[in-house]
Amino acid sequence: MGTKVNPGRQYALDTLIGVDRHESIERAALQWKCTERDRALAWHIVYGVLRRRGQLDEILHRNVKGGLKRLKPLVLYILRIGLFEVLFSRTPTHAAISQAVELTKRSKHRFASGLVNAVLRKSQDSKLGSTLLNAPEWLQPYFEESPDWLVQKPKVHIALAKLSDCPIQDSHPYSDTVDSLYTVNGSVINLVEWPGYEEGQWWIMDPAAARVVDMGVQAIGNPKTFTAIDCCAAPGGKTWRLISKGARVTSTDLSEHRLEKLREGAKRLKMSPIIQQWDWSRAPLSGHETVDLVLVDAPCSGTGVIRRHPEIRWNRKKTDILANQIIQRQIISNASQLVKPNGVLVYSVCSILPQEGLDVANSLSGWSVYKQLTTYPTLSDEDGFQIFVLKKDRRND
Repeated sequence: MGTKVNPGRQYALDTLIGVDRHESIERAALQWKCTERDRALAWHIVYGVLRRRGQLDEILHRNVKGGLKRLKPLVLYILRIGLFEVLFSRTPTHAAISQAVELTKRSKHRFASGLVNAVLRKSQDSKLGSTLLNAPEWLQPYFEESPDWLVQKPKVHIALAKLSDCPIQDSHPYSDTVDSLYTVNGSVINLVEWPGYEEGQWWIMDPAAARVVDMGVQAIGNPKTFTAIDCCAAPGGKTWRLISKGARVTSTDLSEHRLEKLREGAKRLKMSPIIQQWDWSRAPLSGHETVDLVLVDAPCSGTGVIRRHPEIRWNRKKTDILANQIIQRQIISNASQLVKPNGVLVYSVCSILPQEGLDVANSLSGWSVYKQLTTYPTLSDEDGFQIFVLKKDRRND
C-alpha cells in the first residue's frame, strides 16, 4: 500500500490543471467532495501556487534537467504544489514531498515519480527570486511600485444593506470615507453560514467597488432618491450599493447566466432592480428614459483583482488590452446617451493598466473628467480600480 493522498491535494491538482484550460476556480470548487479541513487545504494550495507560480518555476527550472518545457503539465503542477508546500506551508517537508510523489504515482505519468522526488529534494533549500516573477514579463513593470501586491491575500469586506450594526462580531468599520462597509477578520470558509447572510443583511464588496458608486452619487449631490442604470451589473454589488443609497435602478448585463446570480442576490437582499439582458456594445438600451446616473464598470483585463483571482495574470495576453479598449469605447458611447443633461456618467475598470481606464477616459468626445481616483497602489487593502466621474463637456454645446 502506498501513502494515502490527501483529497485536498488531489482536488487542488485537478483545479490547477483546469485553470490552464481557463476553467473557473469557483466552479471547480463546487465539485470538491471532502471535509472542510481538506477543502481549506485545497484553497490554500490553489491560490498559493497561482500567486507564487513565477517564483516556484524559477527554482524548479534550475533543478530540472532540460528545463520546464520538457515536463508534462500535470507533472509540472505536481512539482509546483510540492514546492509550494515545502516553502509556504506548515506541512513537514518530508510529508509534502511524499504526497507529491504519491500524486504522481496515481496519475497517468507515474513514471515521473522519481523525477518529482529528486527535483523537490534538490529544490527544498532554494532561495526565492523577486516577487515580480509572479507576473508575466509584460505585466511586471506595472507592479514595480508594489510587488508584494502580487502575493497578498486580500481581506474580506462586506457592505450593509441598511445603516445598522454589523451582524458579524469579528469585524470592524473599514474607513470613515466609505460608509456601511466592514472588514471581516479571520479566514473565510463558508459565507452562507455567517450571521445575517440568509436574512439579506449584507453582501461581499471591496472598498474600491463601493467607491465607484459613492463617487457617482456624490457627484449628483447625494439626493435621497434618484434614477440609475448599472450597465455591466452582474453579479450585483454595485446595484445593491446604488439601491441602498436611494436609487431606482435598471441593472443590465451581457450574460444571462451572470444575471441569474444577480436575481438570486436581489431575492436574498429583498431588493427590486429592473433586470434586463443587454449588449451595450451594439446599441443604447432600447426604450429607456434618461437617468441621473449611468455606471459603466467596463470589461477589462481584471489586473486590479488578481489578489482575489490570481489566475488572471497567467491567462491574459498583451494583445487583449487593445480589444478591451475598443469594446469599452463602444459601451461608453452607447451608455452615455441615457445620461440626463445634468447627470453623471461613471466609468470604471478593475484594472491598473493605463491603457484601460486613463487613456480611454481622456479620449471620450463630449465628456470631461470631473473627478478621478486610482486605488492602486495608494490605498490600503483595496482592489486596483480606476474610477472616472464624467460630465458632459459644455464647451461643445
